[in-house]
Amino acid sequence: MSANNVSSGFLSFRDCSSLEYLDLSSNKFSGDISGSLSSCKHLSFLNLTQNQFAGEIPSFPVDRSLQFLYLATNHFQGRVPPHLLNLCPMLVELNVSGNNLSGAVPDGLKSCSSLQLLDFSRNNFSGELPIETLLEISNLKTLVLSFNDFIGFLPESFSKMTNLETLDLSSNKISGGIPSRLCQGTTTSLKELYLQNNWFTSPIPSTLSNCSQLVSLDLSFNFLTGEIPSSFRYLSKLQDLIIWFNELEGEIPQELMYIQPL
Repeated sequence: MSANNVSSGFLSFRDCSSLEYLDLSSNKFSGDISGSLSSCKHLSFLNLTQNQFAGEIPSFPVDRSLQFLYLATNHFQGRVPPHLLNLCPMLVELNVSGNNLSGAVPDGLKSCSSLQLLDFSRNNFSGELPIETLLEISNLKTLVLSFNDFIGFLPESFSKMTNLETLDLSSNKISGGIPSRLCQGTTTSLKELYLQNNWFTSPIPSTLSNCSQLVSLDLSFNFLTGEIPSSFRYLSKLQDLIIWFNELEGEIPQELMYIQPL
């Protein structure tokens, strides 16, 4: 029923014990979710993106079967509730972006060991980046924390997230230097790195060239100094290099001409 203009209260599902996939996104639904879905015990996919749900994130009466949960672009507020973390053992993708959620990212998120996508962007989360929690989610491929109020540093330990393909920390208040060992070892999966609109300082580390799978790199709107590393020539898959609005100097390295997809 997605992408219609339904503006009623939330539907009441009486006997939905066999329902596994429910997509009501891009409508104008509102009202009580948890009560209406109380008999939908075997949902594995639930998409309520872009509706008019408000208040705290409700509980979902699902018997640990929910794998894909999308609550983006609503009016949810408050902190991430403990009952949401009860879904963790089976969750593969969780998207709560574009709401009014606040506070710190809860430690309990580390029990979401199966998560491959986590999107907390466009909220009001604050505090330091929850590094120790994120490192416990070893299967994570996409991490999007952009447009929040996170502070602190991006530590070298992020290099331990070897399955990560997309890292988006843009539009926060993260400071310090870009870790020189962000990609290390023989295996690196990082394809998209978005660090723009933060408070990063110091030169761009030449070792970013170790991120050999990078397709898109955005470091714009920071306070980076020094020259553009000539070692970027080894980013043979790079299509987008965005580094404007910094304090860089020197010349554009001739070596960039070897990046054929750029």
